[in-house]
This record gives sequence, C-alpha cells and structure tokens, in this order.
Amino acid sequence: LNRLATLLPHTKCGTLQLYTFDQTVTKIGTAANLSAQVALIKQLLSHKALGASRLDAAITALKALKLKSARLLLISDAVVTAGEASAAQLAAQLKTVEWLERVDILVPSYHSDQQVARSLAKAGKSAGTVASMALSDAELVTKLLSPVYADSPIKVSGSTWFWPEKVDALQTNEPLIVFAEIPKLSTGEMVQLSVGDKTLSLTAQAANPILLKREWVRARLNKLLDMEDKTPDKD
Repeated sequence: LNRLATLLPHTKCGTLQLYTFDQTVTKIGTAANLSAQVALIKQLLSHKALGASRLDAAITALKALKLKSARLLLISDAVVTAGEASAAQLAAQLKTVEWLERVDILVPSYHSDQQVARSLAKAGKSAGTVASMALSDAELVTKLLSPVYADSPIKVSGSTWFWPEKVDALQTNEPLIVFAEIPKLSTGEMVQLSVGDKTLSLTAQAANPILLKREWVRARLNKLLDMEDKTPDKD
C-alpha cells in the first residue's frame, strides 16, 4: 500500500476509485486529487488481511460501474482460490466491461499465476503489462505509462520449428528470445526473423552449447505442450 501511494503521483491518475476484494468486493472510496487519493490508500493500512481471491466476483462488480472510460490497476498474484479459475473465462468476462481501456497487474509476491495475469492484462481495449513489484519505482512507472505490444506473430525463415510463435506481451527496451531449429545453418549465414510487420536480418554466430541447449530443449517442450493443447487428437 505504501508502494502504491509512492507510485500514484507519477501515473497521471485523475480520479481514483479504490476497491478491495476477496470473496466479496468492498468499495473503499473515490478521490479526485492526489492528497485525497493517498489518504484513501492509507485507510487500508488499518484493515485486516483479506481472505480467498475470487476474481470472477471482482469482475462482476467492475461491470456494474457506470464509467465512461477508465484504466484498471489490479494488485494481486492472480492466483484464484475461490470461484471461477479459468484464465480464458476470466479474460472473456473482463472483456465485457465496456469502459475498460487497459488492465495493468502489479504482482506483490514472487508467486503468481502468469497465465491468468497475462490473459487479464490483454482484456482491455489496449494491452497492459504484468510487472513484479520487486522492480524499482522508475521501472514500474515506465511500464505503466508505456504501450504494450501483444500477440504479434513471429516467423523464422528456413526453420523446422520455432518458439514462441507470437509475442505474448512486449514493451520498448525489453528482450525477446526466440528459439528455432534451422538445418545446416553455418556461422556467418543470414537468418530472416519477422515480428509482426517488422523483418530482421540476423547473422548466425557460434555460442557455448551447454546452457543454450538446455533452454532450446525447454522451448521445444513448451512448443509440444502448446501443440497438445490445440490438437483435437486425444492420442
């Protein structure tokens, strides 16, 4: 809560509506200026710990709000412990909130459900970010105020397979690692990689295979698990 009060002045927030949720949803209040917004957050310091996380109930409460246009900042590990737990169903439910411009999620712990968090962060009219509160204030402000590029398709020319097949979510200056198998590729040869409508020409370089091979195998397993999820063939 202290961290939220510190970040708030940098987020260009006009009117703040603050809610808590567990199995029910409680409105703490509304504040239209910075001092009142910080005071509203400070009220929560006297509250006891909340119970189970029921995100579907929280989304139902959001749908009932009569707003023209607003952003949602969810501070949660996105681990559902009550109610509907499917990432796809929760995201579909959140997409029906008409006033929702963007969803950003700040994770206050090291444990989180990334699938639920990333699904929810793409439920607004524009994609939002999922960020750990272990980052610095400056890093979090940049993430909250910068656009997010999501679901851009990836292609690697000449590859038998590659992973990931799309950019899940990426912001400026963040790294993108793509694993691919390209038969008979030699050092110095060019590789064509496209992300969305941008095409990059990369020069192949030799690397220490020990750590690279391990990550390459992990990517291959993720690719196979994704294929398993998508195929109608039960075998």
